[in-house]
Amino acid sequence: MDPDYEEKSGDFYAAYRAYCARTGDFTRSTTEFYTEVENRGFTRQKRKDGRFVKGLKLAEDGGDFV
Repeated sequence: MDPDYEEKSGDFYAAYRAYCARTGDFTRSTTEFYTEVENRGFTRQKRKDGRFVKGLKLAEDGGDFV
């Protein structure tokens, strides 16, 4: 986590869904998921090039969603 990090919202949610599928965890709806993301202090930003979650990024090594 870093204030300069950002991840496309769609990619972030897709990684979360894939993680849940691999682990058998319950998958929250997009509304529930992003509400929880925002409750944890992250913000979403809408720009011309899409929506982004600010303050985090996906692991580059293809590791688990954390």
